[in-house]
Amino acid sequence: MSMGRRSNILTLVAAALLAALLGIGPAAGAPGTRVRPGRPARVRTDGLAPTNCFTSGSGFTLFGFCVSDEGAITSIRSPDGVEHINVPPLPEEGYLACVNNSVVGRQGISGGIGFGPPTIVQPNGTGTFPLRIIRSTTDGSLRLAQDFSWSPGTRTITIAATLTNTSGGALQDVRLLRMFLGKIDGDGGDDVFDASIRSVWGRDVDALGLTATTLGRFAVTTFQQFGQINPPPPCSIPQPSGPSTPDTWVGEAAYVFTTLAKGASPTVRFQYRVF
Repeated sequence: MSMGRRSNILTLVAAALLAALLGIGPAAGAPGTRVRPGRPARVRTDGLAPTNCFTSGSGFTLFGFCVSDEGAITSIRSPDGVEHINVPPLPEEGYLACVNNSVVGRQGISGGIGFGPPTIVQPNGTGTFPLRIIRSTTDGSLRLAQDFSWSPGTRTITIAATLTNTSGGALQDVRLLRMFLGKIDGDGGDDVFDASIRSVWGRDVDALGLTATTLGRFAVTTFQQFGQINPPPPCSIPQPSGPSTPDTWVGEAAYVFTTLAKGASPTVRFQYRVF
Protein backbone atom coordinates (compact mmCIF):
# COMPACT_ATOMS: atom_id res chain seq x y z
CA MET A 1 0.00 0.00 0.00
CA SER A 2 1.36 3.45 -0.92
CA MET A 3 2.10 5.99 1.79
CA GLY A 4 -0.43 8.43 0.28
CA ARG A 5 -3.23 5.85 0.34
CA ARG A 6 -2.30 4.76 3.88
CA SER A 7 -2.43 8.41 5.02
CA ASN A 8 -5.89 8.87 3.47
CA ILE A 9 -7.21 5.73 5.17
CA LEU A 10 -5.80 6.81 8.53
CA THR A 11 -7.45 10.22 8.13
CA LEU A 12 -10.83 8.58 7.41
CA VAL A 13 -10.48 6.24 10.39
CA ALA A 14 -9.58 9.17 12.65
CA ALA A 15 -12.63 11.07 11.39
CA ALA A 16 -14.91 8.14 12.20
CA LEU A 17 -13.41 7.75 15.66
CA LEU A 18 -13.84 11.43 16.40
CA ALA A 19 -17.45 11.30 15.23
CA ALA A 20 -18.09 8.39 17.60
CA LEU A 21 -16.35 10.09 20.49
CA LEU A 22 -18.11 13.44 20.10
CA GLY A 23 -21.40 12.05 18.85
CA ILE A 24 -21.26 14.00 15.61
CA GLY A 25 -23.35 12.99 12.62
CA PRO A 26 -23.65 14.36 9.08
CA ALA A 27 -23.27 18.08 8.56
CA ALA A 28 -26.33 20.04 9.56
CA GLY A 29 -28.29 21.46 6.66
CA ALA A 30 -31.52 22.71 8.29
CA PRO A 31 -32.25 26.39 7.81
CA GLY A 32 -31.91 28.82 10.69
CA THR A 33 -33.60 32.12 11.47
CA ARG A 34 -31.85 35.32 12.50
CA VAL A 35 -33.99 37.64 14.61
CA ARG A 36 -33.30 41.38 14.53
CA PRO A 37 -36.07 43.62 15.86
CA GLY A 38 -37.44 45.93 13.18
CA ARG A 39 -35.77 44.04 10.34
CA PRO A 40 -36.74 40.97 8.30
CA ALA A 41 -35.48 37.66 9.69
CA ARG A 42 -32.68 36.01 7.76
CA VAL A 43 -33.30 32.36 6.97
CA ARG A 44 -30.21 30.29 6.25
CA THR A 45 -30.62 27.41 3.83
CA ASP A 46 -27.04 26.19 3.42
CA GLY A 47 -25.04 23.98 5.80
CA LEU A 48 -22.86 25.29 8.61
CA ALA A 49 -23.14 29.06 8.46
CA PRO A 50 -20.40 31.66 8.37
CA THR A 51 -19.22 32.35 11.87
CA ASN A 52 -19.46 35.35 14.17
CA CYS A 53 -15.91 36.40 15.07
CA PHE A 54 -14.75 38.66 17.88
CA THR A 55 -11.21 39.98 18.36
CA SER A 56 -9.58 42.29 20.91
CA GLY A 57 -5.99 43.46 21.31
CA SER A 58 -2.95 42.72 19.19
CA GLY A 59 0.31 40.84 19.45
CA PHE A 60 0.70 39.21 22.84
CA THR A 61 -2.58 40.74 24.08
CA LEU A 62 -4.72 39.48 21.20
CA PHE A 63 -7.72 37.34 22.14
CA GLY A 64 -10.32 36.22 19.65
CA PHE A 65 -12.93 33.56 19.03
CA CYS A 66 -15.58 32.60 16.49
CA VAL A 67 -18.94 30.88 16.96
CA SER A 68 -21.13 29.30 14.30
CA ASP A 69 -24.86 29.95 13.95
CA GLU A 70 -25.35 26.47 15.42
CA GLY A 71 -23.47 27.42 18.60
CA ALA A 72 -20.17 25.58 18.05
CA ILE A 73 -17.00 27.53 18.82
CA THR A 74 -14.98 27.29 15.63
CA SER A 75 -11.85 29.18 16.72
CA ILE A 76 -10.04 30.36 19.85
CA ARG A 77 -6.93 32.47 19.22
CA SER A 78 -4.46 33.95 21.69
CA PRO A 79 -1.88 35.43 21.41
CA ASP A 80 -1.74 36.70 17.81
CA GLY A 81 -1.12 33.89 15.34
CA VAL A 82 -1.75 31.10 17.87
CA GLU A 83 -4.85 28.93 17.29
CA HIS A 84 -6.14 26.31 19.75
CA ILE A 85 -9.30 24.89 18.06
CA ASN A 86 -9.33 25.58 14.32
CA VAL A 87 -6.34 23.38 13.49
CA PRO A 88 -6.67 20.89 10.60
CA PRO A 89 -7.36 18.14 10.13
CA LEU A 90 -10.70 17.63 11.89
CA PRO A 91 -11.08 20.67 14.16
CA GLU A 92 -13.91 20.04 16.64
CA GLU A 93 -15.84 21.72 19.46
CA GLY A 94 -19.47 21.33 20.41
CA TYR A 95 -22.19 20.36 22.83
CA LEU A 96 -24.39 17.37 23.62
CA ALA A 97 -27.73 16.85 25.42
CA CYS A 98 -28.69 13.49 26.89
CA VAL A 99 -31.83 12.15 28.60
CA ASN A 100 -31.75 8.85 30.48
CA ASN A 101 -28.36 7.99 28.95
CA SER A 102 -29.56 8.55 25.38
CA VAL A 103 -28.48 11.38 23.07
CA VAL A 104 -31.37 13.69 22.14
CA GLY A 105 -29.29 16.40 20.45
CA ARG A 106 -25.68 17.05 19.51
CA GLN A 107 -23.78 19.68 17.57
CA GLY A 108 -20.19 20.22 16.59
CA ILE A 109 -18.17 22.09 14.00
CA SER A 110 -18.52 19.14 11.62
CA GLY A 111 -22.29 18.87 12.00
CA GLY A 112 -24.95 17.51 14.29
CA ILE A 113 -28.23 15.64 14.71
CA GLY A 114 -31.24 15.83 16.99
CA PHE A 115 -31.54 19.63 17.14
CA GLY A 116 -33.86 21.64 14.95
CA PRO A 117 -32.74 24.78 13.09
CA PRO A 118 -31.24 27.55 15.21
CA THR A 119 -32.85 30.86 15.99
CA ILE A 120 -30.18 33.54 16.34
CA VAL A 121 -31.13 36.57 18.42
CA GLN A 122 -28.54 39.26 17.70
CA PRO A 123 -30.20 42.71 17.71
CA ASN A 124 -27.02 44.65 16.88
CA GLY A 125 -26.10 42.56 13.84
CA THR A 126 -23.60 39.85 12.91
CA GLY A 127 -20.32 40.03 14.80
CA THR A 128 -21.81 41.84 17.82
CA PHE A 129 -23.17 41.11 21.28
CA PRO A 130 -25.63 40.22 22.68
CA LEU A 131 -25.65 36.87 20.89
CA ARG A 132 -28.22 34.20 21.78
CA ILE A 133 -28.62 30.91 19.89
CA ILE A 134 -31.76 28.86 20.57
CA ARG A 135 -32.20 25.20 19.57
CA SER A 136 -34.97 22.69 20.31
CA THR A 137 -34.54 18.94 20.10
CA THR A 138 -36.57 17.33 17.35
CA ASP A 139 -38.10 14.86 19.82
CA GLY A 140 -39.70 17.78 21.71
CA SER A 141 -37.98 17.07 25.02
CA LEU A 142 -35.62 20.04 25.47
CA ARG A 143 -34.99 23.61 24.40
CA LEU A 144 -31.46 24.98 24.72
CA ALA A 145 -30.75 28.72 24.68
CA GLN A 146 -27.08 29.72 24.72
CA ASP A 147 -25.92 33.26 25.45
CA PHE A 148 -22.33 34.00 24.43
CA SER A 149 -20.17 36.70 26.04
CA TRP A 150 -16.48 37.32 26.64
CA SER A 151 -13.92 39.11 28.76
CA PRO A 152 -10.90 39.88 26.55
CA GLY A 153 -8.84 41.12 29.50
CA THR A 154 -8.99 37.69 31.17
CA ARG A 155 -9.09 35.79 27.84
CA THR A 156 -12.37 34.08 28.71
CA ILE A 157 -15.51 33.06 26.81
CA THR A 158 -18.69 32.43 28.80
CA ILE A 159 -21.63 30.41 27.55
CA ALA A 160 -24.77 30.77 29.66
CA ALA A 161 -26.89 27.74 28.74
CA THR A 162 -30.59 27.66 29.69
CA LEU A 163 -32.03 24.16 29.36
CA THR A 164 -35.84 23.95 29.40
CA ASN A 165 -37.86 20.77 29.81
CA THR A 166 -40.49 20.99 27.07
CA SER A 167 -41.51 17.32 27.18
CA GLY A 168 -44.69 17.74 29.23
CA GLY A 169 -43.39 15.55 32.08
CA ALA A 170 -40.38 15.08 34.33
CA LEU A 171 -37.14 13.92 32.70
CA GLN A 172 -34.57 11.68 34.39
CA ASP A 173 -30.77 11.82 34.19
CA VAL A 174 -30.49 14.90 31.97
CA ARG A 175 -26.93 15.81 30.98
CA LEU A 176 -25.58 18.85 29.16
CA LEU A 177 -22.02 18.44 27.94
CA ARG A 178 -19.52 20.77 26.28
CA MET A 179 -16.37 19.36 24.67
CA PHE A 180 -13.35 20.39 22.63
CA LEU A 181 -10.63 18.65 20.65
CA GLY A 182 -7.57 20.43 21.98
CA LYS A 183 -4.74 21.32 19.65
CA ILE A 184 -3.06 23.79 21.93
CA ASP A 185 -0.68 26.22 20.23
CA GLY A 186 -1.66 25.02 16.78
CA ASP A 187 -0.77 21.35 16.82
CA GLY A 188 -1.80 18.02 18.29
CA GLY A 189 0.13 15.11 19.67
CA ASP A 190 2.12 16.97 22.31
CA ASP A 191 -0.49 18.38 24.70
CA VAL A 192 -0.75 17.35 28.35
CA PHE A 193 -4.28 17.29 29.80
CA ASP A 194 -5.51 17.27 33.38
CA ALA A 195 -8.81 17.81 35.20
CA SER A 196 -10.32 18.80 38.52
CA ILE A 197 -13.96 18.36 39.54
CA ARG A 198 -15.14 21.36 37.51
CA SER A 199 -12.33 22.11 35.06
CA VAL A 200 -10.45 20.32 32.31
CA TRP A 201 -7.47 21.85 30.55
CA GLY A 202 -4.75 21.13 28.06
CA ARG A 203 -1.31 22.74 27.97
CA ASP A 204 1.52 23.15 25.51
CA VAL A 205 3.32 26.47 25.78
CA ASP A 206 -0.05 28.10 26.44
CA ALA A 207 -3.06 26.39 28.00
CA LEU A 208 -6.80 26.19 27.25
CA GLY A 209 -9.29 25.27 29.95
CA LEU A 210 -13.03 24.50 30.04
CA THR A 211 -14.84 25.02 33.36
CA ALA A 212 -18.38 24.36 34.57
CA THR A 213 -18.61 27.57 36.62
CA THR A 214 -22.13 27.35 38.10
CA LEU A 215 -21.75 26.42 41.74
CA GLY A 216 -24.59 24.49 43.34
CA ARG A 217 -25.14 22.43 40.19
CA PHE A 218 -23.59 18.98 39.99
CA ALA A 219 -20.83 19.02 37.38
CA VAL A 220 -18.07 16.65 36.27
CA THR A 221 -15.19 16.82 33.81
CA THR A 222 -13.05 14.36 31.93
CA PHE A 223 -10.61 14.02 29.06
CA GLN A 224 -10.31 11.20 26.57
CA GLN A 225 -7.60 10.29 24.12
CA PHE A 226 -8.37 11.16 20.51
CA GLY A 227 -8.35 8.12 18.24
CA GLN A 228 -9.01 5.52 20.91
CA ILE A 229 -10.30 2.30 19.38
CA ASN A 230 -13.30 1.82 21.67
CA PRO A 231 -14.72 5.19 22.69
CA PRO A 232 -17.34 5.08 25.46
CA PRO A 233 -21.01 5.92 24.80
CA PRO A 234 -21.39 9.67 24.14
CA CYS A 235 -23.38 10.31 27.35
CA SER A 236 -20.85 8.64 29.65
CA ILE A 237 -18.37 10.65 31.68
CA PRO A 238 -15.45 8.37 32.60
CA GLN A 239 -13.20 9.44 35.45
CA PRO A 240 -9.89 10.78 34.15
CA SER A 241 -6.45 10.07 35.53
CA GLY A 242 -4.09 12.97 35.05
CA PRO A 243 -1.86 14.51 34.19
CA SER A 244 -1.89 12.72 30.87
CA THR A 245 0.98 11.74 28.66
CA PRO A 246 1.65 14.11 25.73
CA ASP A 247 -0.88 13.32 22.99
CA THR A 248 -4.07 14.63 21.33
CA TRP A 249 -7.00 14.77 23.75
CA VAL A 250 -10.68 15.71 23.95
CA GLY A 251 -11.69 17.72 27.04
CA GLU A 252 -15.27 17.55 28.32
CA ALA A 253 -17.33 19.28 31.02
CA ALA A 254 -20.89 18.25 31.94
CA TYR A 255 -23.77 19.26 34.16
CA VAL A 256 -25.95 16.42 35.44
CA PHE A 257 -29.60 16.87 36.49
CA THR A 258 -30.90 13.81 38.30
CA THR A 259 -34.46 14.98 37.61
CA LEU A 260 -35.55 17.91 35.44
CA ALA A 261 -39.12 18.76 36.36
CA LYS A 262 -41.81 19.57 33.80
CA GLY A 263 -41.22 23.13 32.57
CA ALA A 264 -38.02 23.53 34.59
CA SER A 265 -35.56 25.96 33.00
CA PRO A 266 -32.21 26.06 34.84
CA THR A 267 -29.32 28.18 33.58
CA VAL A 268 -25.73 26.92 33.88
CA ARG A 269 -22.49 28.38 32.62
CA PHE A 270 -19.47 27.01 30.78
CA GLN A 271 -16.31 29.04 30.47
CA TYR A 272 -13.30 28.71 28.18
CA ARG A 273 -10.10 30.43 29.22
CA VAL A 274 -6.66 30.76 27.65
CA PHE A 275 -3.95 31.00 30.28
